[in-house]
Amino acid sequence: MSRCALVFVVALGCHSSIRFQDTRTGEVRTERRDEAPRVLPVTATVDDTGRLRLVEPLVCATDTVTDVASFEVERIRPNAATLIVGVIATGAGLVAAATGALAEDRAALGYGGAGAMAIGLPLVIGPLVGNHTARNPTGVQQVRRAGAAEPCGERAVGGGHATVLYSGLHLEGAVDSDGVFALSPFDVVDAFEPRQQALDLAIDLERADGVIRVDALVPASVLASARAGFLAARHVDAEVPPMATLDKLARYEAGPLAASLAPGPSLRVALPLTNAGPGRGYGVRVVLASSNLELDGRVLYVGALAPGATTTLSLTIALSTEGARAAAGPDFTLAALIRDGHGLAPSTPVRLRGVVLRTGS
Repeated sequence: MSRCALVFVVALGCHSSIRFQDTRTGEVRTERRDEAPRVLPVTATVDDTGRLRLVEPLVCATDTVTDVASFEVERIRPNAATLIVGVIATGAGLVAAATGALAEDRAALGYGGAGAMAIGLPLVIGPLVGNHTARNPTGVQQVRRAGAAEPCGERAVGGGHATVLYSGLHLEGAVDSDGVFALSPFDVVDAFEPRQQALDLAIDLERADGVIRVDALVPASVLASARAGFLAARHVDAEVPPMATLDKLARYEAGPLAASLAPGPSLRVALPLTNAGPGRGYGVRVVLASSNLELDGRVLYVGALAPGATTTLSLTIALSTEGARAAAGPDFTLAALIRDGHGLAPSTPVRLRGVVLRTGS
């Protein structure tokens, strides 16, 4: 009987085989296209040392590349028909065996039940053994889709003269070949102020090929991150310790404020400053106030000033022709307000006495 069952199993088949194609998504990456970058309009940036630069941002086209692996899948699963026949045969054999145990002709029923189970059990067990899924790689393909353009550098815009307008202030200066403006934003924004505000700039860059108008917003966070680099580049001691740690305090005395016009045109400003106190001064700087918007708000930095030390703050400020004419006029005013990191500087500004002189050099 078992030999017949084996033949039946072989004929019927314990398993069914399914073959199909499958894919799996692998690495996803961004690749730049091999083509020229796109040039965006000119804008202004502030680098880590507080320099204002005029640049053309560049953006590059990209593709999103996905690796897709292909597989031939063979799935071996139980043959449902064989399993059902086996369950029925095994069940019938168990019933026959149980009935034979109670019947008079126990031998016949017993043999019949045993034979049915001998046929049924292989049909139940066979489909449950040897099931598996085999995946055979057939290749890898790359699927490309257009991605978002991404920044890929910048190109300096320089070689000219720039006029920068900021909150009513007027700045004049040259722009070098690397796009760096002669003045830093911190020349009109106090770098020692703990809170910085965004700069809304309007810039006219005059070059041989015409005038380029640039409107740029410099975020406050950019200025805050560039403050330390600016002071270091200007060799200004940025230390301002807590006032509670000072056992001696500084006291500031200023000399006369002088100003003279020079060719360019430009204005030279000078102010002697002495620390007459027993303590060291920290965060020392001078802020100019003027009727001339090309001078108003300019900051001259000292940093730390030792007890008994004297320094002369001097600055040469490039002016427009109109600015130079106004500086030589009778209504021109100029004052210097001393500031330090602990509020010890005098609150009364030092004012220019007399008229602005002209020099030949």
